[in-house]
Amino acid sequence: MLAVGDQFYVSTLGNNANSGTSPAEAWGTLQHAADRVTVGETIHVLPGRYQGFQLSESGTADDPIVFQAQPGVIIDRVNSSTADGINLELVSHVVIDGFTLSSPHNGTRAGIRVVGDGFVSPNGFSQGV
Repeated sequence: MLAVGDQFYVSTLGNNANSGTSPAEAWGTLQHAADRVTVGETIHVLPGRYQGFQLSESGTADDPIVFQAQPGVIIDRVNSSTADGINLELVSHVVIDGFTLSSPHNGTRAGIRVVGDGFVSPNGFSQGV
């Protein structure tokens, strides 16, 4: 697992074999970042067009998980699990900021989907799109 409070980077020029710890060592996909992020960490997304992602990890009230997009970040393809750009299912205390979501086809259900389990609602969700 990654250390709490770390900063990571994703770039269309990156590689998922990289460490993700700097723009020069950026990961290549948002899903790779989403699969590795944990409490209190920030994912900085460099400009470019990306496939969406699904997050299954929660932050906390004091240490949210943050996905921070720089200007020029566009999600133009649904994630690999659902018909949504970004899928936040059964997670809480997540910040999604700065993303532009664009649907090139009619198969997209939602740009950002946030859902609980029907009994417990997601909480601590902050959307800054």
